[in-house]
Amino acid sequence: MDNRRQINVVFPPGLDRLRQSAIGQSWLNGVPDVLHECSERWGLTVGDPFPDAYVSLAVPATTLNGMNVVLKLRYPDQESEHEAEALAAWGGAGAIRLLDHDPKRGALLLERCSPGHYLTTAGPEIGLGVLIELLPRLWIPATGPFTSLAEETTRWTANLPEEFEEAGEPYVRSLLDLAIATLTDLAASQGEQVLIHQDLHGNNVLSSDREPWLAIDPKPLVGEREFGLSPIIRSAN
Repeated sequence: MDNRRQINVVFPPGLDRLRQSAIGQSWLNGVPDVLHECSERWGLTVGDPFPDAYVSLAVPATTLNGMNVVLKLRYPDQESEHEAEALAAWGGAGAIRLLDHDPKRGALLLERCSPGHYLTTAGPEIGLGVLIELLPRLWIPATGPFTSLAEETTRWTANLPEEFEEAGEPYVRSLLDLAIATLTDLAASQGEQVLIHQDLHGNNVLSSDREPWLAIDPKPLVGEREFGLSPIIRSAN
């Protein structure tokens, strides 16, 4: 007989897209049990999930000794596969601290940022200055299991033609060919390889009482520094 306490989870609307695939629905179905197992393992009292979730599920939690933390259940996507290893490599310097990790369950026990406001709320001028300061702190020598930018570029160029056709060929083919050629050339001409936060933008940086601002949710890659600017440019209004 299974006597485990069932945890009722109200999923944020941003995770609804996962229901469109069998893998996504299966992951969502398993979340209550995994939440319970992680709560038992780490002695946590968990709250309602943070509302702004689009890939994984993060919930505020409190440990038995009263420490405020975040329990994150990572959706098994390729880009965030080595999130725990990246946070461990940074060791809390410019990024939230990894407190513990359960690879089997895809669970991360994380430092909770307080007050936890998004950098975007500070305005573009302050935000840009913060990102300029964070970038070189996160560019550290990379050792570990991380995917390289060259490997990721190979995947992108292989997938682009199919995605182009599935989207109904929304632009002229020559632009697609140019994008593939550019990606190929840039991947082969990189400079020094460092650890990169592939998704560093204003909504992935939170205010904190330990440091003014800390990066969260890395999608780590190993590549040249210049690529670290791309998510900032991409997300600029």
